[in-house]
Amino acid sequence: MKVIPLSNHNLSDFVSITGADATKFLQGQVTCDLQQLSPGNSVRGALCNLKGRVIADFRLVRLVDDQILLQTSSGNGQKVVETLQRYAVFSDVELKLSDQLSASYGVIGNEAKGALQELFNELPGNPDEVATNDEYSLICLPGSETRLEIWCYSEQSRTKLERLDVMEDLAELEDWVFEDIHSGIAHVLPEASEKYTPQLLNYDVSGVVDFEKGCYTGQEVVARMFYRGKPKKRLYRIISNSNLASEKIQASLENTSASIEVINAIAQPGSTERFQGLAIASTKVSQSSQVGDGIEIQIEELKYSDT
Repeated sequence: MKVIPLSNHNLSDFVSITGADATKFLQGQVTCDLQQLSPGNSVRGALCNLKGRVIADFRLVRLVDDQILLQTSSGNGQKVVETLQRYAVFSDVELKLSDQLSASYGVIGNEAKGALQELFNELPGNPDEVATNDEYSLICLPGSETRLEIWCYSEQSRTKLERLDVMEDLAELEDWVFEDIHSGIAHVLPEASEKYTPQLLNYDVSGVVDFEKGCYTGQEVVARMFYRGKPKKRLYRIISNSNLASEKIQASLENTSASIEVINAIAQPGSTERFQGLAIASTKVSQSSQVGDGIEIQIEELKYSDT
C-alpha cells in the first residue's frame, strides 16, 4: 500500500459553503448536479465564466453538519469565492476559504480499505463515494487500483490516523499524479484558469458536466459545443520515451500534423525512461504514434466509466 501526505505538497484549496440556500445557489452556478450530492456521495464539477471557459474544477463533499466543502487546485480557492460571491447577493449562503482540514492523505492499494476499517463504520466502494464522520472524510477516487483520499478535521484525528502501521509506507507524489493521468483527470491550475472549455478537458464525457441538470453560468455555450458537432480537439493520454515536459519533445510535438499541448506529465513510477502525461490534441492524431529525432510518442484515447 502507498501513502502520500497530500497536504505536505499544498495541492488543494478548500472553500466552505453554508447557509439555507447553499445547495440551491450552487445548482445555478456550476456544471454538476447538486441533487447527486449527499453525505455518502461526492460530485466533481466545474465553475465556468459566461463564455463557457473553466475558471476552476472541484470536488464537492457534504459534511455531517450539512456544510458543503469544495476542494479545488491550490491558488484557485479565493477566485472561486470571489466569483460565486458576485451571484450570491440575494441568497442565504456564506462562502469563505476554509482551514478546517488538519491534513489530507492519499492511499493507493487494494488492501487500503481493510487497513482503514477501524476508523470508519462503512467504507466507500465506488469512485466518488464518501464515508464521513466527525473526524474524517474518506473519498474513493478512480485509479488503476483502489485509491482513497482521507481528510482529517483535527490534530487528534490526524495523530490517530498516523499511528496506524500502514501509514508508514510513504510514497512519492508522482504515484498520486500518475493515477490522475491514468484516469484521465485534468485539473485546472491558476495559470490556466479561464483558458480551456470543458470539452477540451473531457469534462463533458467524464461526468464533470451534467447536461440534464438545467441552467448554470456558461451553460448555453457549453451545451452548444456538446450538441452541435464533433470536437476538433480532445484530451488524450500520451506516452513517450522522452521527458514530455522538455523543450525537445515539445518542439517535436509541435512539428506533428497537428499541435499537441501537454498539460501534465511525469516519469512513469519505477521508470526513468518512460513518461506519461495528459495533452490536448487534434482528434485527427488520436491513437497514433509520432516518431521524430529518436522520440516516440504514443497517443491514447481516454475511456471513462460514464462513457
